[in-house]
Amino acid sequence: MAVSMDNAFEGFRLGRHKPLTIAIWAAYFLIASAITAALTVSLMGPAMQQFMAASQAGPQDPEAALQSLAAIWPASMLISLWSVAVYSIGQTAATRAVLRPQDDRFGYLRFGADELRVFLSLLGYWGVLLGVYFAGVVAAVVLSVVGMLAGPVVGGLLIAAAIVAIMVAMVYVGVRLSLAPAMTVESRKIRVMASWEQTRGQVLPMLGAYFVSWIMAVLVMLLMTVIYIAIAAVVTGDVTW
Repeated sequence: MAVSMDNAFEGFRLGRHKPLTIAIWAAYFLIASAITAALTVSLMGPAMQQFMAASQAGPQDPEAALQSLAAIWPASMLISLWSVAVYSIGQTAATRAVLRPQDDRFGYLRFGADELRVFLSLLGYWGVLLGVYFAGVVAAVVLSVVGMLAGPVVGGLLIAAAIVAIMVAMVYVGVRLSLAPAMTVESRKIRVMASWEQTRGQVLPMLGAYFVSWIMAVLVMLLMTVIYIAIAAVVTGDVTW
């Protein structure tokens, strides 16, 4: 499997040929974002306010802090699962648009077996990344202890090297497993680790394509912000930031 920079512009080609699909996706993510914000405020708002108020009042009792965090954690997990579900539907729609372009009903958006499989594959994907992160943290703690025995300078250098290594490892593993959702849609089977073999020798080209895609997304967001400001100026005669 070869990856080129052309892959980074696939979304723009889709937008040119199927502008209604992009509009449907924009509406979907807008509604999903509003629901996410409402869930965050309703489920986590009171506990977060209590935690912040206690923090601003002075040194917080560790037991009280743990109780506050314990109240926040279930809501945080629920919102995280909701966010993964929202992303799963969008990811499946984008993959379906590339693999099955003729199946364009409802802008390729569905709520079916493909979406469930992608949801589970993404949970596996993030689970592997968390495993890499925690393994790196444990290794960093061990290195810091060993380094401190050798002196603070050596300890600091080892900790810095461990942090960089964790970041590099997570990016590397993330790229190697990034085809899991697409392979899951294509095969109609949950594929997480199968992406590892398919991306062998393609990390740098894929990383470059992802970086270009990110830059393009930022530019589109900036353009939409400018359009919003222009419309606001015409309608209200004033610009509010």
